[in-house]
Amino acid sequence: MNKIQHLDVPLIKAQATRILKVWKANREFRMKDATVADFDAMHDKFERVLKDIEARNRELDELRKARQKAAAKLNELCTRAQSGVRGYFGPNSSQYQQISGNPHHQAQKDRPQGQARRRSGR
Repeated sequence: MNKIQHLDVPLIKAQATRILKVWKANREFRMKDATVADFDAMHDKFERVLKDIEARNRELDELRKARQKAAAKLNELCTRAQSGVRGYFGPNSSQYQQISGNPHHQAQKDRPQGQARRRSGR
């Protein structure tokens, strides 16, 4: 299993930018397995990925806002429809049971024998 290590992206971005600036100003610095060109290319790739993520996040934010608006409208319609079905067919009807998932008469059946119905304020 590959575990993705949590990395502090802003810290890495700032550090890489500082290193690249110093390395470009001091070309005599060498690393065994990387050149300044390699480092610069990786830095550019990293920056492009960050910009792509930013753009996708903006797109997702718009979609999330649209989802919230649609969910709010649909929820309102569901509430109104459920109340309408309850009023039209009755709270103990099979139609109301189908849409509510918790019919009034079923809740009364599930209560243990001899247990009085509790009312608020008593």
